[in-house]
Amino acid sequence: MTNNKLQVLYFYAVTICIVTNNIKCASQDEYRDQICKTNYILRDLNDDQKEQLVNQLIQGYTDARIQVLIFPPVTAFFSNRVKARAFESIITREWNIQELLSVIIGREPTIDSINPIDYDTAVNSRYVVLHTIFNYVLHQRMNRIQMCNNGEITKCRLLGIITRALNPGFRYTQGCNEVLNCVIGLEAKGDRPVQMIEYVDLILPEGFFKTELDMN
Repeated sequence: MTNNKLQVLYFYAVTICIVTNNIKCASQDEYRDQICKTNYILRDLNDDQKEQLVNQLIQGYTDARIQVLIFPPVTAFFSNRVKARAFESIITREWNIQELLSVIIGREPTIDSINPIDYDTAVNSRYVVLHTIFNYVLHQRMNRIQMCNNGEITKCRLLGIITRALNPGFRYTQGCNEVLNCVIGLEAKGDRPVQMIEYVDLILPEGFFKTELDMN
């Protein structure tokens, strides 16, 4: 084979590799960096902004959409066949969250640097920071609201999101029962039965409510 043919073959091979990398096989570092950026913004929210985030999510999105939007999956949940497409959708969702957070904080957030962590560590950090934010709003900002009373569903929906943050491998459903408790159903992939979790609001002095697991 002549040198000219070898050069042409090399050119096509490099071109195919670049196109493939740009479209389907982009480095996980780019997706990790966007997840880390969102995590940093979430950690910097003040208390009022945390409550605003919860309200924006619950009022603006379905439960199924919230699960997909704010909880990026760890790589163990990807099959090789769908991994590339899944990563591409993740970065779009991170941009959507960052746009929502920019509206909440009233400016375009700036991030000085990204710590050199791997993709799954960044995802697990997301679960932790969201769990912290949502728990604060539930126990400090919604403690004068009685769950499931007179059609109130915000606290029960938030409990579903909190439960999802603690169980990233599950899908969840939630709803109020006849005794005004919030019932969360956790469903894992496969044939495992649905796990049911029930929360109750305990009445405290001065009109406060404490939400906790119903152990009865």
